[in-house]
Amino acid sequence: MAATTDSLPAVRQGKRKLLLPPAQRRQHSGAVPSSVDPVEAACRSGEAVASPVSNPPSAPGGDVWGDDDSDLGAILTDTQAALHILASQFIRQHDSHAPPFSMVTQLYTLLPDRTKTDTELDALRLGNQVRLLQLPHGGVAAVPTDAYSVSLRSLARPAPAATREAGRNATREAGRNATRDGPATAERFLSLVLPRHTGFGLTRTELAEALGPRHAAADLEALLDWGALTRHPTAQTAFYIFGLPDAGRCLRSVLEGRLELLTMLQRRWHGETLEAELLRKGRLRRSTLGVLWHLRDVLGAGLVVRRETAVGPMLRLATRT
Repeated sequence: MAATTDSLPAVRQGKRKLLLPPAQRRQHSGAVPSSVDPVEAACRSGEAVASPVSNPPSAPGGDVWGDDDSDLGAILTDTQAALHILASQFIRQHDSHAPPFSMVTQLYTLLPDRTKTDTELDALRLGNQVRLLQLPHGGVAAVPTDAYSVSLRSLARPAPAATREAGRNATREAGRNATRDGPATAERFLSLVLPRHTGFGLTRTELAEALGPRHAAADLEALLDWGALTRHPTAQTAFYIFGLPDAGRCLRSVLEGRLELLTMLQRRWHGETLEAELLRKGRLRRSTLGVLWHLRDVLGAGLVVRRETAVGPMLRLATRT
């Protein structure tokens, strides 16, 4: 049964399955199965997508594109809709403030026109609606700015004394909270720095000009601690790269999960496996991001290819013939 846009608010609840099981893959190509996210279906068909009106599971208390009621009927671009789908499926960790992020290459698994996707993504970046972040391993992550802001504000909020660790760690953390105003630092960064600098980074001089000489030194220390800024390893001048706040575990998972998934395929006969069989695993041992996240990662990066078979989509290593 074909899905309709009448069900759009309802599909925001719970996790979506973007990679369909074999039984649904074998249905008529002109019909969209009822379990398919209507937003994803519109992305693939090129139709305009109405902005969803309920809060996604990826950003409790707020939509990844903001909470302004005047925007409820706004039309999302294909790239915005795809980013929303990927953000809503991001597996959040209860003890992490990292924002939901996706690799830019993952967008290509939803949007076949890469030129159009890159153009729309660059327009969103220039408008400070999306942050593009250079990751340590060389990939580029995309994060809706609203979701990034929610993450940073949450991280900057002082932790209650009862939740701090005992001993020296608690003393050190209490000293940090006593010597700087975390929420005010986060607001200055979000309102004064990000709208003016939409690239991958900025110099120390540019940071000081945006924050003002009174706050620049203390704010820089806090932003480095949170992971919102990282020092460029090779730049001769003081240059800082925008980063993912509190995302150390997630960043490790990007590479370790990718390696685990590729190793799993290498051990299969002819380096192949059914997509449905792989998705049934749910989680990987060395990653917190989930099998679906990593499957989109390797498909978008061209490390794995998908082909249709009589028993459902088959995955194989791209290096195999």
